[in-house]
Amino acid sequence: PGQKMTTPDLILLLTRPAAAGTAFVSSLTPGLRGRARIVLSPLIDIIPLVQSVDTGDARGLVFSSAQGVRIFAGVNPTRVLPCYCVGTATTKAAIEAGFSAECAGHTADDLVANLTGRGPDAPLLHLAGLHVRGEVAERLTAAGITTQRIAIYDQPERLLTEKARSALDGELPVILTLFSPRTAQLFADQYRGSAPLHVVALSEAVAAPVRRLDPQGLTVVETPDAMSMADMVENVAARLSRVEGDQGAQ
Repeated sequence: PGQKMTTPDLILLLTRPAAAGTAFVSSLTPGLRGRARIVLSPLIDIIPLVQSVDTGDARGLVFSSAQGVRIFAGVNPTRVLPCYCVGTATTKAAIEAGFSAECAGHTADDLVANLTGRGPDAPLLHLAGLHVRGEVAERLTAAGITTQRIAIYDQPERLLTEKARSALDGELPVILTLFSPRTAQLFADQYRGSAPLHVVALSEAVAAPVRRLDPQGLTVVETPDAMSMADMVENVAARLSRVEGDQGAQ
């Protein structure tokens, strides 16, 4: 017998760059993917800015995003320098690209504290986007670990898609995942809607721009990584399912 088609009972709205959003969806359980309508609406693009990178006399590399890893790996064939990464996803991307990489912290603050305490061989190169937070290179340099930041990609902003705007103004509850303060601010600036909005944010800094929207639910994960985000999305979806079931039983 053929599989029974289920009608979506919630919307999952992803605002990450396209590749990252698709990868996040694939990390969710088949059960959730089956009951949710997935709406991908990237609020930033990833545009490489370099065709090569001269690492000069650098003794190590700092990566704060998987995008930075992939773009640098694509233009630089050597893998001899150690890599200090922010977050497990960035570290995983670096290892898969062939680098000797370690997770030096879940946040930029963690990484700065970690490296400041250890005093790795310097100078370091922070290979990042044009728009960055945390002042990693500046703070490491001030702590005596000379670090230069090179912007190897741009992140131009995009508008919410028509599908996203329609979902936000519909009747089904919307679970919105936000991974960066910039995308959270871009979403808050563009938001119009009446659908029940449930936000899952990577950190308090990410949650801050959307608090004024007064969403029906706002959850900040305890550990700022993609796995914790996926787990929390599953939890929020399960909770919404129970609420809908309770309402239907009245």
